[in-house]
Amino acid sequence: MHETLNIAALWRLPLVLACINNGYAVSTPVRASLATTHLTDLAGPYRIPAIAVDGPDVDAVALATADAVASARAGHGAFFLELRCARLATHSTLTREERAPAELEQLRDRDPLPLYEQRLRRETILNDALWMQLRTEVDAEIAQAERCAQAAPGPMPRRHCSMPKRFFRAALARAMAEEMEREPRLILLGQDIAAHGGSYAETRGLFERFGPSRVRNTPVAEAVTVGMAAGAAAAGGELEHPAAEQQHVEQTRLGDHSIPVVEPTPE
Repeated sequence: MHETLNIAALWRLPLVLACINNGYAVSTPVRASLATTHLTDLAGPYRIPAIAVDGPDVDAVALATADAVASARAGHGAFFLELRCARLATHSTLTREERAPAELEQLRDRDPLPLYEQRLRRETILNDALWMQLRTEVDAEIAQAERCAQAAPGPMPRRHCSMPKRFFRAALARAMAEEMEREPRLILLGQDIAAHGGSYAETRGLFERFGPSRVRNTPVAEAVTVGMAAGAAAAGGELEHPAAEQQHVEQTRLGDHSIPVVEPTPE
């Protein structure tokens, strides 16, 4: 979280950071893992405005989110939302947790979905017929999304080409330069990659050739760097095509996702 807050403040990003605070890290309560139980306190040193919202209150969350988005769009930088809620199940299906049944039963009374349904029914906004119509539409939308995912093509096959033998770092620098020349939306993010040219000289000359808007130094925050690259790549459209340079391949893991992001490493 600190890495994300830092880079959001450092680059003054128009970013809304929403942290869902369910009070636990797996089975460890927040009070046993953080010096403060108010996550909004973490945003203060980075001069990022922050508010805490009652997560089960749908209207409060919508209003706070609208204010945060308006602030970011107005050019005021990042905004931090702490959405306080309850986790009604285990952290994952593989974890073993011990929580008091009485606590879980009490938390279920704060489940936002039935609470909001009850409110809409009290205000005669929702009735049985409309409820069934909404469920049918949502089920159909989910089924359509699943069909699209199943029918989507897999990753593009690797391209094979013959190249003259050269040192790996030089080949990496040349490949990045060629791709940045070919694709003007391609940006490079990483540590010491700008004027310094990379810790292993793997980006030497790229900063001078393509400028600071496309070759950007980042703090020592590998997960955030790859996260930004993955997010921009997944969004697609007119956003930049990212490459997240990493000094050591064991520092990050993208997971089992097919997204157009490059993670060059000189190691």
